[in-house]
Amino acid sequence: MLLWSTTASRAVYLLCLLGLWATPALVCADDDLLINDFEALNYGDWTVEGQAFGSGPAAGTLPGQMLVSGFKGRRLVNSFHGGDQSTGQLTSPGFKIQRDYLTFLIGGGGYEGQTCINLVIDGKIVATATGPNTDSGGSELLQLAFWEVAQFKGNTAVIQIVDRATGGWGHITVDQIVQTDTKPEPPGDPWNIRSASAAPFVPFTQPYREDWRPQFHFSPRVEWMNDINALVYQDGVYHMLYQWGKAIRHGGYATSRDLVHWEDKGVALVPQGTFLPAAAVRNVSGHQVYSGSGVLVSGETARRITGSVQPALIAFYTGTKVGTCIAWSNDQGQTWHNYRENPVAHPTDDATPRDPCVIWYEPTKTWVLGIYEQQNGQNGTGLYGSQDLIQWEKLSFLDFGFECPDILELPLDGNPDQMKWVIYDAAGEYLVGRFDGRTFTDENRVDDLFMDVGPDFYAGQTFFPHNLPEKKYIQIAWMDEWNDGIGEEKGGWERNATFPVELGLVTREGKMRVTRTPIAAIEKLYTGETITLENVAVGPQNVLADVRSKTFDATMVFDLNGVTAEEIVFRITDVTYRYNIAEQRLHYDGMEKNKFGSPLPPVLKADANNKLTLRVLVDWSSIEMFSDGGVFSLTQHVGFDPNDQSIGLSATGGAVKLESLVLNPIQSIWK
Repeated sequence: MLLWSTTASRAVYLLCLLGLWATPALVCADDDLLINDFEALNYGDWTVEGQAFGSGPAAGTLPGQMLVSGFKGRRLVNSFHGGDQSTGQLTSPGFKIQRDYLTFLIGGGGYEGQTCINLVIDGKIVATATGPNTDSGGSELLQLAFWEVAQFKGNTAVIQIVDRATGGWGHITVDQIVQTDTKPEPPGDPWNIRSASAAPFVPFTQPYREDWRPQFHFSPRVEWMNDINALVYQDGVYHMLYQWGKAIRHGGYATSRDLVHWEDKGVALVPQGTFLPAAAVRNVSGHQVYSGSGVLVSGETARRITGSVQPALIAFYTGTKVGTCIAWSNDQGQTWHNYRENPVAHPTDDATPRDPCVIWYEPTKTWVLGIYEQQNGQNGTGLYGSQDLIQWEKLSFLDFGFECPDILELPLDGNPDQMKWVIYDAAGEYLVGRFDGRTFTDENRVDDLFMDVGPDFYAGQTFFPHNLPEKKYIQIAWMDEWNDGIGEEKGGWERNATFPVELGLVTREGKMRVTRTPIAAIEKLYTGETITLENVAVGPQNVLADVRSKTFDATMVFDLNGVTAEEIVFRITDVTYRYNIAEQRLHYDGMEKNKFGSPLPPVLKADANNKLTLRVLVDWSSIEMFSDGGVFSLTQHVGFDPNDQSIGLSATGGAVKLESLVLNPIQSIWK
């Protein structure tokens, strides 16, 4: 008999196992008996039948599977080897029942007798449990379940983990099988669901210290994140919405007071198709929440949307099967609400048009919306205008861009009298030119300009600039480009954000080029001893052999005059980047994955004095490189060896002068 398997209890039990929760109702007792935590590379003395369970416990999510989370440690039983069509059975050796309860974590299909875990005594099944899912709207979160087994004390039992189903959800996941005398009981409200029905829904807390978990880049507590959606500043707080949830996209929500320390507030926008429990109120339009942007309004504009003239955060998004929609909050993000007359534009029965970007055009006092859409079979960006954010008229169509447009105005070469407009798409490809409030005119007239040449930059958005402490364009992007980023098989979360940068615009070789520069607030995170080197000849020996770090900000300046080396070699743990001096190209594993830029090694040029400056931000699973005043930017997810903190800097074929190096270790932003 299955006695308890609730989303609430699951959260607390996991916290207990992680050492983050202890209550009189549920404690991690010292005399508990662990049957198996499945952390070994193989199943040991358990018997494996069929193909579904593989040769050993899985390191999280398997290929083709939604993100698996809620398990303890690094591994678990996962019968998705070969997909849902595979079958098999996993059977434990005999063990004596010595406690009153047997607890375990379980997920996967909810098919009795087909995707289940059984307790067997004398050849008879005396207790059984299945996963929770039977349809495509489910989630791969493992839940807590337990059996009361006091009546079987002294008996020898075996556990069977069974997968006989071959259709949808035809698999099972199991972890952390424990005998205990402590009866698990729900301790109230572990999800921290607030009393207001439209408040953010908060998943259970992750420790943020898992292998590969970014330490100074934002990542969600749990589950999948992707596109950055709405970036707005209000009264000392930076607000960020982002797409959350792999099976169904929601609106995740986070805040910061300094743009470096973030707090994940949970899921603010819960669509109609959500896989979350009923306690997470469906508070926005559409089957899913696709990307968008955000602004801050007050007065009559706010009143028409919210019913009050007080300042309001306004989030624009694509509600799939509905159109361009509005969600709003006039209590600084504490609660989020659906605009009563959604959609405000672009009605659709699927997901196109999508990704509305709303800006304020001061010369005509008009709101302008850019959106990815098709016109006459051509993909591009539609531009629309409005006086009230509700009624929109078509302005023009730009034959440029694929998904998630962003539109901004920057001073060329720092000159406020030379303002230019920039429009860029999800891949970071951009145009620079004039915008008259209706039509955008490209003045660069050059194809394939990308603000980031790495494989893992996508869907960048900038903060609504008009009420920032300083009118700057601060950008955050999704650190991925559909290239199997770190997190899926590495831990209970998937994907993360880039570090915030300030955008600029400079003239290079007769063209206007966008620059990306890490915000100065990164210096708040510097910790420990600063490593410095000056005027060092770098050859085959590693000049950083004594340095250990996996989270740092380093700037290196190389004097290439009189250089005899062929390559400069920079290594972080087991990952190497090679700069070919003659080619002026940076070689690295993964460059061929950039679907939108060139698959060739990116060009990285020295300055007019033949000096090469390279700045690198290194985190537990990522590297971001900047050079040429920010014109060169490269973002990459990297699975660095979690047990290695070594750094390497050397040269091949000769020597190169390292004019200077400054390396600052970075502390974690997570408590």
